[in-house]
Amino acid sequence: MPLADDSRPGSELGQLLAAAVERIGAARIECAARRRMEQRGRLARNLLQPRRRDVEPRQRAQQAPGVGHLRLHEEVVDLRLLEPTGGKITFDGREITHLNRSDMRPVRRDMMMVFQDPYASLNARKRVGSIVGEPLEVHGIGTEQDRKRRVQELLEIVGLNPEHYNRFPHEFSGGQRQRIGIARALVINPKLVICDEPVSALDVSVQAQILNLLKDLQQDFDLTYIFIAHDLSVVRHVSDRVMVMYLGKPVETAAKQDLYTDAKHPYTGALLSAVPIADPSAGRARKQIVLTGDVPSPLNPPAACRFHPRCPRFVDGKCNVDEPELTAASGNPDHRFACHFPLERWPMDEDEIRRKPAAYAAATD
Repeated sequence: MPLADDSRPGSELGQLLAAAVERIGAARIECAARRRMEQRGRLARNLLQPRRRDVEPRQRAQQAPGVGHLRLHEEVVDLRLLEPTGGKITFDGREITHLNRSDMRPVRRDMMMVFQDPYASLNARKRVGSIVGEPLEVHGIGTEQDRKRRVQELLEIVGLNPEHYNRFPHEFSGGQRQRIGIARALVINPKLVICDEPVSALDVSVQAQILNLLKDLQQDFDLTYIFIAHDLSVVRHVSDRVMVMYLGKPVETAAKQDLYTDAKHPYTGALLSAVPIADPSAGRARKQIVLTGDVPSPLNPPAACRFHPRCPRFVDGKCNVDEPELTAASGNPDHRFACHFPLERWPMDEDEIRRKPAAYAAATD
């Protein structure tokens, strides 16, 4: 049906129609964005369950593999990027759980982050000097010359040339870009650095360089790391303490040596059994513990123990009824695990793990 003359684009009615269409489109975009934010909020509330995680100064606390590690980690709560729904956050002896925006600003100066993707985490339209120096500008630290001098010093410390100050990110390799990200995290001398899988997107040879750089920087800058990783060889190399998580909850936490030599939780044992061994004959002789079943949805986790649908030590009427609390290992209060039927020793093969433990009889009486 042809439009009337006054509904043509140039007419007054045509302009009103165009404006109405534009407002409808904007409203739809706004609604879609709001829905996405609500979904992310629900996901965060389900993944980030209240839990205790203590990190001492100069330590490297490691979050090892777990389904709770889904790009929404506890750093969004530690840095207060999302409001916590339970528990409390204490940083450097000060509770920051419900600080307002202005009070959080100086606290965030002591917390920085190194991101997983060295390509997406750098603004492609800004030069390296602007990227690394942005925290100084945000917190109003120093003059322009002071900032430039500080940035060039950091570039040299992380293994880049100070002359790279005026280059763009696309002119660097992946390892060099991650060095830029590390320099940005250190530019305001933070106390805590959260490393979100900083080497997972890099080649193996470059991974070793970045990990050694992070260890050296910890000594030089008196840093504390929260290091999130899926690679258990990386975990063993860089961590002092390790927390293993499953569906957003900790299942075991211990000093590195204790966790690798005396694992208690069946999920930890399954993870360790998948770590490659450098000795081919020993690797062929070892049998990997294969977990059955699908990973449950973190939006609707199982009742009681979240690992029970896949656990090789599952006991009906106990594991799916009572939620286990983090319990200290005998003789080692710093080694804690959440399991009704922990592993008696490590290593164990799959048949030994699936064999009903002595505590099973007491639980079924």
